[in-house]
Amino acid sequence: LCVSYSAQTPEGKNLRRANFINKLNNKIFNKIISEESFAPEPSVKELGAALYRFTRGLGGEDYLDLYNALAETKEVKIIENLIEGFENGGQKLPAAAVRNIYGAEAPISASRVEKFAACPFSYFMEYNLKARKRKIYEIGAPDLGELFHKILEKFMRAAAPETLQTISRKRIAEVVNQCADEVIEENKDKTDVFESGARLAYAVRKIKRVMERSIWALSVHARLGKFETFAAETPINEIKIPLGEKTLRVAGRIDRVDIFGDEYVKIIDYKSGQKKFDLDEAYFGTQAQALLYLDAFIKNNFNKKLSPGGAFYFNIDDPIIEYTENAEAELLKKFQMTGLISENAAAALDKNYPDTIVFKGEVVSPKQFDGVLRAVNQKIKELGEMIFGGVVDAAPFKKGDKTACDYCEFKSVCQIDILPNKYNYIPKNK
Repeated sequence: LCVSYSAQTPEGKNLRRANFINKLNNKIFNKIISEESFAPEPSVKELGAALYRFTRGLGGEDYLDLYNALAETKEVKIIENLIEGFENGGQKLPAAAVRNIYGAEAPISASRVEKFAACPFSYFMEYNLKARKRKIYEIGAPDLGELFHKILEKFMRAAAPETLQTISRKRIAEVVNQCADEVIEENKDKTDVFESGARLAYAVRKIKRVMERSIWALSVHARLGKFETFAAETPINEIKIPLGEKTLRVAGRIDRVDIFGDEYVKIIDYKSGQKKFDLDEAYFGTQAQALLYLDAFIKNNFNKKLSPGGAFYFNIDDPIIEYTENAEAELLKKFQMTGLISENAAAALDKNYPDTIVFKGEVVSPKQFDGVLRAVNQKIKELGEMIFGGVVDAAPFKKGDKTACDYCEFKSVCQIDILPNKYNYIPKNK
C-alpha cells in the first residue's frame, strides 16, 4: 500500500498531515516507511505557483529563475501560455470577423450595451459565440424576472378601467391572482420544473405574494404623486448612433412611462432583486438603459414638449420586515424607487417631498439632468465604437465590493488572474 499526500500548498504554506495517516501508522500497520519526494527539476506547476505568490506580494521572486530554467525545455509553449494567462487586455477580433458578425449596422438592445460595458469578454461569450451553460431544470432569477414582467403587463390591461391611482388593495390581489395563473399556464416551458403539486403550489403562492405587494407599493406611489401612467411595455423608436461608416442601432422596450401634464416624463425600469440605481454606473455605461430610453422617448414624442422628470429602478420584491405598529410604512420604505430626479419634478413625484417614501437618489437641476443625458449618449457612442472595433478584453468592472465577475457564467473560460491584471474601476462621479 502506498499513500501520498501534499506537504505544502502551491503558495508554499505547510499543510497538516491528515489524521487518517496517523491512524494508519499507529493502529492498522505495524511498520510504515515514510519518504519525502521532491521534483528533481523545476516544473511548470512550480513556475505557476511562484507567479501566483509574486503577484500577491507573498514572495515568489524566484519566478524569473524558474522561467529561464524551463525556457529551453519542450514545455516552452505551455510556459508561454501560462505567462499569457496572467495578462489581459488588447484582445480584438479581426476586422473580417467583426464584419461577419455586425455588418455595417449593428442592431442591439441597451441591456446588451450595458453587458459590454461591464465586461467585453463576457459580452463576446454570450452574444457573439452564444455560449450557454448546460441546462439545469430549475427556475432562476432570469426566469422569475420574465414572469414578473409578464404578470405586470397583463395586470395593467386586466385592471382597466381602474388605474394604479384608483385600484384598491383587495382588487389588486384579485387581478394578480388571475394574471399570475394565466402567465404561469402560458409559460409552462419555464415552470414545468415544478412538476410536483406541492412545489408548484408553493412557487405560485410566492410569485403571487411578490406581485401583490409590489403592485400595492406602486399604487401607493401613484396616489402620492401627480404623474399618470402613459404606457407600459412600450417599444422605443430605434436609436441610430452613427459611427463613421457604421451605425449602432439601439432598440428596446420601456417597462413604464408616466407623464405629468404637458411638462414632465418619468420612466420606471422594473428589476427583480435588489438593484439600485447608481449615477456613476450610468456614466460608465453599466446602468445607461433607463436614461437612454428616457432621452429617446422625449426626442421622439412629437405631440408634447416634455422635460425629463426622472428615471427609476423599482425592485419587484417580497421584503422581510419586523412586525410593528408601523409595519406598513416600513414596508413602503423597502419599495422606494432609486434613480435620478429633476428638482422641478420632485414634488409632483411625491406630494410629501422632501419627506418622501416614493423615491431616493440624486436630485439635480434641469440643466444638470440634460448634461447627464448628453454624457450617457456619448458613452453609448464610445461603447459602440469599441464593439465595432472588435474589443473582447476580459476587463471586468469594479466599484466598491461589486464586480462584473460576481455572477458571471464565463469565469471558468476567461480564467484571468485579477490581481496582476487589475479591474476596470468605475470612477466616482464629480
